[in-house]
Amino acid sequence: MGNPNQPSEMPRRPTGRGISPLFSLLAALALACEGPVGPPGDPGGPGEAGPPGPPGPPGPLADAGVDDAPIPLEPTGLVGQVLDTAGQPLVGGRVVLIPATAVTALATTAIDATAAPATAASSAVDEPIEDLLDGSDAFESATIDAAGVYRFTTLSDGSFFVVAAPAAGDTTRLPGGAHARFAQPTAPLVGTRLDLEVSTAPSATARYVGTDACLGCHGTHSALATAHLVGLRVPGQDGYLQDASRWPRFDAMLERFDAGVTLYFHGCDPSRDPVCQVSETDPGDGSVSFEAALESGPTGYAVTLRNRRGVGETRYPVELTYGGALGRQQVVVPLARPNGTERHVLPIQYAPTGTVGAIDVLARPWRDVGSTSWYDHVAGTLREPTPTESFDRACAGCHFTGAELAGDATNGFHASGLASPWGELDYDGDGRLEQLNVGCEGCHGPGSDHLDARGRGVAIVQPALLTPGRATTVCGRCHARGEPAWTADGTIVLAGVRREALLAARSAPEIGPGDRFASGDAAQHRTQYVDHVQSTMYRNGSILVTCSDCHRAHGGAEDHDLAAPAQEDVLCTGCHTDLLMPRDHVDARTAAAAHDGLEDSELRCTFCHMPPTATGGARVAGLLDNRPVGAPTVQRWLGDLGSHRWRTAGFDVAEAQPSSVERTCAPCHALVLPNP
Repeated sequence: MGNPNQPSEMPRRPTGRGISPLFSLLAALALACEGPVGPPGDPGGPGEAGPPGPPGPPGPLADAGVDDAPIPLEPTGLVGQVLDTAGQPLVGGRVVLIPATAVTALATTAIDATAAPATAASSAVDEPIEDLLDGSDAFESATIDAAGVYRFTTLSDGSFFVVAAPAAGDTTRLPGGAHARFAQPTAPLVGTRLDLEVSTAPSATARYVGTDACLGCHGTHSALATAHLVGLRVPGQDGYLQDASRWPRFDAMLERFDAGVTLYFHGCDPSRDPVCQVSETDPGDGSVSFEAALESGPTGYAVTLRNRRGVGETRYPVELTYGGALGRQQVVVPLARPNGTERHVLPIQYAPTGTVGAIDVLARPWRDVGSTSWYDHVAGTLREPTPTESFDRACAGCHFTGAELAGDATNGFHASGLASPWGELDYDGDGRLEQLNVGCEGCHGPGSDHLDARGRGVAIVQPALLTPGRATTVCGRCHARGEPAWTADGTIVLAGVRREALLAARSAPEIGPGDRFASGDAAQHRTQYVDHVQSTMYRNGSILVTCSDCHRAHGGAEDHDLAAPAQEDVLCTGCHTDLLMPRDHVDARTAAAAHDGLEDSELRCTFCHMPPTATGGARVAGLLDNRPVGAPTVQRWLGDLGSHRWRTAGFDVAEAQPSSVERTCAPCHALVLPNP
């Protein structure tokens, strides 16, 4: 079906009239009477000067006094030049040597993810570089001069993170540099030159310009094929900036709409999560509370909720599909409010990899996600969600680029995206399409200043050059539990801010009830950020790992946009060079020769250190525990999302949650795991 929100193909220009026969005859006679060509005449005099032409484009930025001459070295120290991505010197800033021992000491204090936002924002231990920069007067530093040059005449022994920090009040650049990510011993640095580069930043008045404006200079980009750009989609149809072909089962849920199936919400228990079981067949035991009838037709897709414990039904047209690239999909529908249309997510989620009839409800294809907002399980009546539960307030801040939020809990909340002729939907009803998904500026910040300067690295966030805390926060603004971090003016926290700014804008703690198992492992999706921040990978005296060390934000051929195949260990052993042979590490941590029966391919780092404890779509079958002989057979289930704590989950937690020891490659573990 076509998308009425996108312009149709432009009509062809009408062709001109044909040449008349009379004109053809006169032309032929003129050619027949034409004589020989004469010799060329003398050249004429110069003509009058024409009017002045339009002004040309602005010239390149000046070098602002940057001196390219060699910098004299310091025999017992270190020198270098610090420029931003626009090539301008970081005048008045400092290069600070943060001791690796100081970061290690910082990590001895745990980060409390359950703290209230204001308390969490005041933490002085959760940003491994900038919390130390705040008190950096005690550390060795060098001032950056007008040419961007810094100079240490001597260096202390030890290992240090080399960090470039803008001058106080300089809001046009951001702290960091590539050498702020890893500690390096000073001995090899003595007597050398180490140049640094820092990211620029948009001004406070910068505006979002849209991904289409970025493509005007950067061309068709690999980022167009990432899940970020297909999270919201007009059902079954790619927008101008979308390509869902990478995921063959992206629209598997719409096939169930086309089949006209009815979903039955039965066996509901409001004290449980999920509250209801959902199936395509009526269990016939009288436990159905309500139905969701799926349909498709010439006017689009729709869902009718129908009460089975009483009377009443309501039909909702489907405006958008929500998800699809990560093995699960929901639908977004409109609700009328006093001051306009508000969107909500219906309580149905489909995971095509689910197992029909699985004992574990979380392993089935259909899942109840939020039925209590649509059905009063006590009164047995249909109802509609409150404005505070709307997609506009709870979701749009992360899924829209340049999102803005207006409204209130009484009259309804209304989000708007960035107006763009390449957008997916006229979401706010103003007659213009809007870009609804995460585009370039979602991670690089609003781009109007950058566009006005004709690029050249001016006024645009470069996450790879930020301090580890800021770089990780770029992703953590959305890959986290809870609502988006709306600011007081109804916009989302910008890319490039510190973690403390993100936490201050949150409305609830990072981790709430039900988000984790008793072990501390993730039970829900969107815990990657806080799990990582609480891990030793984020705070240590060696390498401060960020999201982009393993994932390519601009897309890639691997699942989850990994920088290397998941079945290989290179993303781990590239840093853990002492563990190039996982088998030796496994033997050292368990028992020698205990795993000799396994192939090397079954001893991957992630099998133990990224146990799939969380479930976003549907759980997958793990170990079939049928040992010892005669014991009851137990099918064990694993989540579909790997933990980002980088810790194993062993036998001690296996009864309460998915764990590392319940994978299909571990039949011997069945002898240890209990069979109730």
